[in-house]
Amino acid sequence: MVNRRTILRHCAIAWGVSMNDLMAKGREHNKCMARHVYCYVAKNEGYTLNQIGSMINRDHSTVLNSKRVAEELLETSEIFRETYLIVLDHLQGNKREKKARKELSHKWTAQEWVSHWLYTGNVSVGAMCQNLMIKCVEAYIKEGEEV
Repeated sequence: MVNRRTILRHCAIAWGVSMNDLMAKGREHNKCMARHVYCYVAKNEGYTLNQIGSMINRDHSTVLNSKRVAEELLETSEIFRETYLIVLDHLQGNKREKKARKELSHKWTAQEWVSHWLYTGNVSVGAMCQNLMIKCVEAYIKEGEEV
């Protein structure tokens, strides 16, 4: 069984938020998506709803709802599904992450990823910060390519 804190850390990293953000109140898009993945993965690892909720300061009914939302998003949202698979790959220590990164690099450019994150997260940043984000995403995508 994977440690709940490890699951939480990987979900936070995948959605670009801090672990403290996931434990705090707030309904920003990326925070919610990371919580949904966390609840889904932790429940599938065998943790109880109360154990899962205690890590993110939520009660069992919120965790159950979050798990249901994740199940729906896995079927309807390609980005959610791809990000979930990356989290799973990190947790399972599989080599599939390289393949997922390569697939992601063919589907969206770094600019498209950043634009999506900024739009869906209702985030407003300056051009310099946006360019830095694009460079980080490009580096992440490139890291998964065969050398």
